[in-house]
Amino acid sequence: MHPDEIDIIIFTHLHWDHVQNMKEFKSARYIAPKGEIEMAYNPLPLYYRTYECGILDIEPAYAGCVFEVIEDETEIVPGITMFHTPGHSVGHMAVTVETSMGDIVIAGDAIFQERNMEPNPAEMWRYWVPARFVNSYEGWKSVD
Repeated sequence: MHPDEIDIIIFTHLHWDHVQNMKEFKSARYIAPKGEIEMAYNPLPLYYRTYECGILDIEPAYAGCVFEVIEDETEIVPGITMFHTPGHSVGHMAVTVETSMGDIVIAGDAIFQERNMEPNPAEMWRYWVPARFVNSYEGWKSVD
């Protein structure tokens, strides 16, 4: 498939490692969470690098792009829904895709790897939650 054939790109969040090459998809609608867009364009100093902030003379990949803003749980197209999973980033959202085999959740960075869903008996945790958060409470709740 050629990048020009992609008509929708859904961003779980706008960290630099999720937005690179987005402009290669010239026919796509860019859809992103409101909280992420706000943070990306006005990050706290701790997150200048995470969002490739212009204040560091880095042009973010999304510079000049127009996003469709998602504020609440929203069905993007029939069978594809975004929902809030904050914690890893301020406005992080995950995506549910309905399939004939059942629903698939694209967790973005709310969950980094399969191990994150395993218990940690030594600490009495139900999960090995990823350690990179802006809010550990919200991150735990999102995984839960």
